[in-house]
Amino acid sequence: SRLVEAFGVRPYFDRVLAACEMGVGKPEAEAYHLACEILGVKPEETLMVGNDPEDDLHGAQAAGLKALLYQGGNLASELKAFWEKAHGRL
Repeated sequence: SRLVEAFGVRPYFDRVLAACEMGVGKPEAEAYHLACEILGVKPEETLMVGNDPEDDLHGAQAAGLKALLYQGGNLASELKAFWEKAHGRL
């Protein structure tokens, strides 16, 4: 949660989960599946936003989630571009 606050992106998310709080670590698929269970969502309906290519991007994709690699740019613009690529223009 501290990293989310530090990146200044907390307002974009309803809930933030940390792998260390769940007792399972990334990039294990179990971490992502447990997070989805806690949030009450299906992996294929979930977007994981992270800053580590291996643990966040590849780990989430291997677990069946959509994933966005955040590298400190404008998150709102990155999310909009991601949505448009996946679903067409807003």
